Amino acid sequence: MAAPRAWRSALATAASAAVALLAVACTDSVVAPTAQAPTPDGPAGGPSLELSCVASVKAGSITCQTPAPSTGGADAVIYGGQNTFVRMLSANTAYNSGTGVFTTDVRLQNLLPQVIGSVDGVNVHANGIRVFYAVAPYVTSGSGSVTATPVDGNDSFLNGPADYYQWNQLLKPDSISTVKQWAWNVDATVNTFAFKVYVSAEVTPSLVITEVMANPNVPDDSTGEYVELYNPGLAEVDLGGYRLQSRSGSSTEFVILPAGVKLAPRAYGVIAARSSTVRNGGVTTIAEWGGTAIQLSNSTSATAPDYVSIRRPGATAGTFVTMDSVVWAVGGSTVAPPTGRSRELLDVKADNTVLAGAAWNTAYKKYGPGDDTGEYDRGTPGAANGIAVAVGPVASLRISPGFLVIDTLKQFRRFSAVAEDSLGQTATTTVTWTSLNPSVATIDATGLVTHVDTGQVHLVATAANGMADTTFYSIFKYSPTFIYRSHVEFGIPTPGGGNNDLLILSDKRTHYNLSYNASRGGPNWVSWDLNRTHFGKATRATTFTADALLASYGITAVVDADYVNSGYTRGHMTQSEQRTQTRAQNDTTFLLSQILPQTYDLNTGPWGDLEDYGNDLARFQQKEIYNIAGGLYPASPATLKNAGKVAIPTSTWKIMVIMPYGRGLADVTSASDIRVIAVNMPNVDGIAHVNWTTYKVTVDQLEAWTGYDFLSSLPDAIEAQVEAAIDP
Repeated sequence: MAAPRAWRSALATAASAAVALLAVACTDSVVAPTAQAPTPDGPAGGPSLELSCVASVKAGSITCQTPAPSTGGADAVIYGGQNTFVRMLSANTAYNSGTGVFTTDVRLQNLLPQVIGSVDGVNVHANGIRVFYAVAPYVTSGSGSVTATPVDGNDSFLNGPADYYQWNQLLKPDSISTVKQWAWNVDATVNTFAFKVYVSAEVTPSLVITEVMANPNVPDDSTGEYVELYNPGLAEVDLGGYRLQSRSGSSTEFVILPAGVKLAPRAYGVIAARSSTVRNGGVTTIAEWGGTAIQLSNSTSATAPDYVSIRRPGATAGTFVTMDSVVWAVGGSTVAPPTGRSRELLDVKADNTVLAGAAWNTAYKKYGPGDDTGEYDRGTPGAANGIAVAVGPVASLRISPGFLVIDTLKQFRRFSAVAEDSLGQTATTTVTWTSLNPSVATIDATGLVTHVDTGQVHLVATAANGMADTTFYSIFKYSPTFIYRSHVEFGIPTPGGGNNDLLILSDKRTHYNLSYNASRGGPNWVSWDLNRTHFGKATRATTFTADALLASYGITAVVDADYVNSGYTRGHMTQSEQRTQTRAQNDTTFLLSQILPQTYDLNTGPWGDLEDYGNDLARFQQKEIYNIAGGLYPASPATLKNAGKVAIPTSTWKIMVIMPYGRGLADVTSASDIRVIAVNMPNVDGIAHVNWTTYKVTVDQLEAWTGYDFLSSLPDAIEAQVEAAIDP
């Protein structure tokens, strides 16, 4: 038989299971187990809770107590205790003076929040549950000898051989084992004898879903959603290969967690859509599921309720065993998740099956940096959850929705105000609405706004106790048509030595301009205007296509097959989201003539974050942004699949000239009239969580690296000033 491992070695090798060495003692009475607190003290390397047991032959009893603290040796690496992790129950204790045999019936009760005696919680481990003699029976009063016989086996324990009893079964939390009779041969002259014991057993890892942020407010859903796990066990859990799963409509979505993701004992860990704290709203994570790999649908459908589960690998390859699962609401319920607040489990021992149930609390503690309107998401990601408290008086009022710009397409718009107490919990109050600019818009008692004219308006919501919120809106005339200003407003980028690359300007392509490099199978640069009118509700194209325009110039176009299985993503220069007024516009962003090979980490990491930043400026801060983007290449670049057709850039760069909406070159009279952001991002793996601002450079640097003259239409003095500076 394999020797059982000491606690310290078990910690070093714990993965899906760990060996727990637990000190136990005997008792003749059954005492109800004490409820496990979420965070009891863990092994500290000090004196053990080893128990010394004394048997009285004449009284027919066994009693145990904790000895005085010891130092060093085996005692310093054992952890556990009677009535804490396991309980040993004895009954029918008796001494037969004729045979000299002292017997007792022993059962074990598991007080851990985990299954013991099994690696996976289903199958009994080969060693079952073993109770070792740490110190063999010895006489403490009287004379003669005492020996334990019979026992199930004799095996190496810590520093020497030790007899043990073995239960070939697993024990769930609070369950009690079958009876096993222990016996000792005791001389008639023995009054009392003593012994010490420990339990050795495999411990099945345990995980509890303790918090779910299904509908964040500050970041987008695809970057701000998260699921929190708690490890109530005594050993670290290696989550590598575990499966986080959810339902989206009638189908399921899941992600397999990578190797090296670990959760310490009695610790909380967050798995989120994104690990970047800049992008995800300030959540510290142990792993991410990559944005859209999982979309918490929050469905309360009777046929397809949304759920989240954590599953560990099963005994058979490709199978998984559910460790914990929560559903948003009972099928058919109309309960919806709160916006900007997580649901937190109040007690890690409670039935957490239904997120909308009484075992869960809507979070009130702020986390993360918030947004520029002063709004915060609420929850306790990665930490112990809050508790339910009584709602206090209104301390703040917040108008919703918090749009900065509205238009006259919809002449009526409904607003609401959320009242909160000092802890951020929703409070009940009556709200009075006032428009400070009724010539622009009026608002009635229900929060219904009627647009009267274009212009600026202040709306005020006031609670019954006088707390108020004022919101500023700018109402502009809606145009169903998009507005493209010059895509090369600040000059067509020109190479110092000239070349024969194909220029595709606005007379050939309305939605962006570019310079196409046939020898590299991609653009030298792509240039495009971006403002609020370019965003709509058109669906995203699903297929990347060859640019048919190239054929008219005798150029062989790149096709999607050139990218398939290449190890690189198709990196948009003009982003898909930035052309969504119509599906035809969006289709143009999927032409491969404006695509460059990018690593997944670059495309979905800092490059995507910068795109999101620019989109927010255009949509919500009324900015006009003139973009130029492209790639840098070595003298002999590698190509996709070594096919010699599509060159792989070593980095991708972008220049953004930012101005107020509707303004352009004619409005620039000084360097302070424009903001210029220039970046150069390495096309490598491992940068998914790097902040995009890390890669800021000067336009002068990009000109030196690319050989192009950018922003040449600016007055020379202004051009020199903005191109030499890095955006602060």
